[in-house]
Amino acid sequence: MTTPRRCTGTAAAVLAAVLLLAGLVAPPAGAAGKTTRFTIGTHNTHYGKSRYSAFADVIGWQEIDTAAARTRMRKALTGYRHYIPKGAAGADTISWRASKFTLVHGRAVLTHKGQKHVTPNRYVTYVTLKVKATGTTIAFVNTHFISAAFSGHPERQARWRKHRKILQDVVAKLRAAKYPVFVVGDFNHQPATKLPGLSRYAVSTGDASPIDHLYATKANKIGKATRLAKNGSDHPAYRATARVG
Repeated sequence: MTTPRRCTGTAAAVLAAVLLLAGLVAPPAGAAGKTTRFTIGTHNTHYGKSRYSAFADVIGWQEIDTAAARTRMRKALTGYRHYIPKGAAGADTISWRASKFTLVHGRAVLTHKGQKHVTPNRYVTYVTLKVKATGTTIAFVNTHFISAAFSGHPERQARWRKHRKILQDVVAKLRAAKYPVFVVGDFNHQPATKLPGLSRYAVSTGDASPIDHLYATKANKIGKATRLAKNGSDHPAYRATARVG
């Protein structure tokens, strides 16, 4: 009888990574009893025209649609790394402070195709990031819904609802893989969206119910979000505080 060979070294590491991303095993827990705080943020940059600032540790940007806008962002955010999906025009950008996080994985999921003079392709973009201070891996999601879906445009609303369903599915899969999950973006709709296991940050300053949302798994959420400056955009930026162990 042949004895099965054990998976060792690089092969074992690859197998563990595949199982982790498939949600079949839980990500490694952080150091016992150790927690860290960090900030998350979202900003619709108005077609990339806004001024860029390092206003949070992990940031979801919307409408950075040109190479020139991405270049300006990189120059402004020294000390950050960025996930800009390739081959997914219209997908949103995620930036993180390199001193605090390392990238594990990134993906952009198409929610619906675009239509000329109506909408570009829309996506749910997410990354998994390892928190250097604790070893915990988190999932950070950024998205941008179609506009005017609730202003007498039933065909737009159908796209909006399809987008929401795909976002909910992505969040559910990340939660099933035992990640702390954070979601930000321009939802183009004021009421909170139901996302599995997540709670929306209320806003402490400014808009009572903005269309830009921030969510976190309940155990990782701290306080309220803060409305910041517009920095040349037609949307303010928003920032909130989170914790992980």
